[in-house]
Amino acid sequence: MADAAGRVRGAWPEVEAALSESPGLEAKTVFEQLVERYPGRYEAKQLRTLQRRVKAWLAERGPDKEVMLAQRHRPGEAAQTDFTSTTELAVSIAGEPSVYLLCVFVLPYSNLLWVTVCLSEWSTVRVKECAYSVPSRLIGERVRARVFEERIEVWYANKCELNCERL
Repeated sequence: MADAAGRVRGAWPEVEAALSESPGLEAKTVFEQLVERYPGRYEAKQLRTLQRRVKAWLAERGPDKEVMLAQRHRPGEAAQTDFTSTTELAVSIAGEPSVYLLCVFVLPYSNLLWVTVCLSEWSTVRVKECAYSVPSRLIGERVRARVFEERIEVWYANKCELNCERL
């Protein structure tokens, strides 16, 4: 067996060059090329030795692999928050730049979405591409929007200022 490993080791610079050039090559293909290039030098039982060396080489020096991590959301365990300025997004209404600061809060398990908005001069709140009008006295104030599947609520100073059906 040491002899089999030695023969594979002897051809390793050539194998490594082939793998560097084409990292998608399978060990069996490389082995077949070696058998064809050096008749009588390699036996079928040496394939497994080469496969182990190729696997180790790919793990250390091969191309990066895309990794996808499964996400399991459990109720009450996590929340996601993001702040976005609509000025940075270059959003405009009737040709005028929008100046909202949005805080978006999501519960991943239920996908409950909650948005806090500073109102602009138009006294509207935009949630999921729909505009909702709120009392003009709230212009410039920080309000809290609670978004449900069937309705939206806009709160100010712990009082519900708007409760309407979702558009």
